[in-house]
Amino acid sequence: MGSPEDPAEPASPNREIDIGAFRRGEGFETVLEQFGPLIHYVAHHYAVDGDEVEDLYQEACIRIYERCHTFQDGSLPVWIYRTADRCCRNLVRARRSRQAATNRYSAMYPSDVAAPAAPTSPWRHVLRAEAEARLRRALARLSERQAHAFVLTQVEGYSAREAARIMGAAVSTIRSNVRHARKKLRKYWTEEA
Repeated sequence: MGSPEDPAEPASPNREIDIGAFRRGEGFETVLEQFGPLIHYVAHHYAVDGDEVEDLYQEACIRIYERCHTFQDGSLPVWIYRTADRCCRNLVRARRSRQAATNRYSAMYPSDVAAPAAPTSPWRHVLRAEAEARLRRALARLSERQAHAFVLTQVEGYSAREAARIMGAAVSTIRSNVRHARKKLRKYWTEEA
């Protein structure tokens, strides 16, 4: 039998494979005994490490078993090789595509940014979404500086001194903007109610 590293040496048939039984999915262990090294070679060709070789080998064997009813007259070793090759190639392409998508996602949404806590019920989610929408509408009525000062100090938790440094303004200006923003927001909430 050929080793996985040397597929040029043909597998010597241990037992004759009944093609009719193969198409019905019967006696698959005989197929694996005879062509396992060939399938293993294909998996080894596409894998990046030892664990992946075994995963690809198993997936190729499953694919061959699932597709055995499609085998027509011809060379069984060639059909098995092509089926295993196609399976492994598609799996590796899918893995690369998933990895590329993961990389794009990671670049857009770094893992050090904490995800918002999930609401405990759908009803709370709806209430939270409505409250956020109302807050956005209310902030849109404020001047840009008032809204920015209010969000920095009341939503994000910065002190007036830190907000002043961020906005490049005096601390007294930040406090004044927050005071006027609160007054306008109170009026807006009263009108909405």
